[in-house]
Amino acid sequence: VTTARERAEELAADDKRFETIVGLFVSATRPMFDAHARLTAPRGDTAQRTTCATTYLSERAVLKPGESGPCGYSLLEVGEHFRIAGEVELGPLLDLVSAFVDAIEIHYEVFPEASEMPLLPGPPSLGSASDALRAAVKR
Repeated sequence: VTTARERAEELAADDKRFETIVGLFVSATRPMFDAHARLTAPRGDTAQRTTCATTYLSERAVLKPGESGPCGYSLLEVGEHFRIAGEVELGPLLDLVSAFVDAIEIHYEVFPEASEMPLLPGPPSLGSASDALRAAVKR
């Protein structure tokens, strides 16, 4: 997020057409930027960091009340309503990123058309960047 914000601000400085969407992107990601600073700040001992992680998972209903951590190989499900850093919902954030990538694509044609792409073995094309991001969320 930090790098994306920096690159977005550089883009807005170079191309005024992006000022509005970059402003939206930067303001919407500010809580994540602040949380990153809090979460990566030096902390005390390992026990304190473990408690923070457990609290983080508990507050997001990933852990059931009273659980001290994920059991064995339990599946941690993250959906559209998962709150990153307890503040930003994943679904709207992905929609914002998708809109931002689509805006860049419209102006700069970052992604080649399917007819221009070389034929390589692999998974089928996912279409636009927004379709790819939505597909990633559903997995």
